[in-house]
Amino acid sequence: MLCTKIVYNYIDLGLMNICNIDLPIKVRINTKKKRTRKYKKVLGRSISERPSEINDRSKFGHWEIDSVAFKSATSCSKSATFSCSFNYYNII
Repeated sequence: MLCTKIVYNYIDLGLMNICNIDLPIKVRINTKKKRTRKYKKVLGRSISERPSEINDRSKFGHWEIDSVAFKSATSCSKSATFSCSFNYYNII
């Protein structure tokens, strides 16, 4: 016995001689459209826009930061890591 999902997939592929309008459940299902955000927040510059001298890693003093926030039912804790791109010196 086949489930309805498999039968509907066969109908969509054209393997059965039935149209979608003939299916009672598929006509009732609303398909959601992909929504694009018109007013998306820009939180800062992208990492791809940084100067090429930083990507060369030839000078000390260019730092990168990664942060993580942990949340449980009773408490909230945060962690940050600073990394120097010149000599891979890390501060946690």
